Amino acid sequence: MANNYAQIIDKKFFDGNGGKKLWKLIRARYDSKLDNVVASDDSIAITGDNGIAVKVSAETGNRLQLKTTGNKGLFVAPETAQDTYTVTKLGTPETGYAASYKLQKLVGGTGSPVDISGAAVINIPKDMVVESGTVEEKSTSGAWGEPGTYLHLVLANAESSDIYINVGDLIEYVTSGSQAGDMVVISIDSDHKVTATITDGTVTKAKLAQAVQDSLDAADSAVQSVTAGDGNGQIKVDGTNVNVTGLKSAAYQESTAFDAAGAAADVLGTDSDAASAATVYGVKKYASDAYEAIKALTDAEIEALIAAADTEYEAG
Repeated sequence: MANNYAQIIDKKFFDGNGGKKLWKLIRARYDSKLDNVVASDDSIAITGDNGIAVKVSAETGNRLQLKTTGNKGLFVAPETAQDTYTVTKLGTPETGYAASYKLQKLVGGTGSPVDISGAAVINIPKDMVVESGTVEEKSTSGAWGEPGTYLHLVLANAESSDIYINVGDLIEYVTSGSQAGDMVVISIDSDHKVTATITDGTVTKAKLAQAVQDSLDAADSAVQSVTAGDGNGQIKVDGTNVNVTGLKSAAYQESTAFDAAGAAADVLGTDSDAASAATVYGVKKYASDAYEAIKALTDAEIEALIAAADTEYEAG
């Protein structure tokens, strides 16, 4: 420095030794002071008089600013709400199309959507049908979106347009809450196929329809078994001997003790039987012939026959 130390400190205020020591300290401090400051990067600005300040970029979108009034200092303004966008289906599609959609904007991300100037209407043709479809696993991001399982549809249009539908957005994964031995066991395989199996011997009567329950109740109260009884003329119902009434001894007699089937018809005979036949109709014929013969007798003949019969009886 060009300054003369003598101009800064008047030595007449100090004695010999003390002043000399103090002088050395002051000189060392003065020699170590910074003559200038250099900025290490563009975030610091240094003025000509060695003033130091933090630089604030004037780039568009920078929300950092220096407040020079009120609560002064660096200040980050609150973030402005961003606009968001939505696709709205038109109530009435444009002529010739199955459906029509338009892109709209939510100003500040809230409120009702508003039309976007110049935005084209998205029309879905009526003849847009699926030509083919496959299920594909995507390990990387692409036109389909994020990695995952996709339903890949190819449309039957001039461009054979591809449509990818994330299966994960369509299926809510569930797990079975049943276990082995439950009345109904639900199982879900890796393909999300749900199967219900009824465990053998677990369905209770209470789970059946009321009509079936009523039928089973009637069956429970009915005779369960009928076997031969312990004595003649008895049967055993559910283990209890029951007498068979009405037939009496016929209930346990051998069949040889009774006339064979058709014997009564043979005794009855037919209307054409002669008076000599040993049948009911034969006897009837014999009696009828005898009656007619008696009717043909005269009184004298009848008296003669009676007298002869009396004589034979007395002689007998």
